[in-house]
Amino acid sequence: MGSGKSMDFLVSMFVVVFMYRRVFPLDHVHWYYTKEALKLTYSGVINPIPEESMWPEYQCLHIDPPAIHSEVGRPKKNRKRAVDEPYAPSKIFSNRCQTCKTMGHNSRTCPDKGK
Repeated sequence: MGSGKSMDFLVSMFVVVFMYRRVFPLDHVHWYYTKEALKLTYSGVINPIPEESMWPEYQCLHIDPPAIHSEVGRPKKNRKRAVDEPYAPSKIFSNRCQTCKTMGHNSRTCPDKGK
């Protein structure tokens, strides 16, 4: 029922049933979906927000952000490497294909595999 073709088919079937029964289809559509309701929705005026210097004074207690809580599960590694420490092996070596000996892919995804 989610595809566009099935919805078009259902709408056309409803129109056929309404025509067979000699009933006007728009009598069975809610007022909310009419053009008048759409115009009434957007008929009001929304004034733009003035610059911050024109805002009214706000006399209320300071609102703090929510408390930070630890996430569930094992924490992630946050270790910083020293300047003289080498990079991780996965950063030094990248994928090298065993079939064509080029970098960037492995033998499973090799474009020369079928040749």
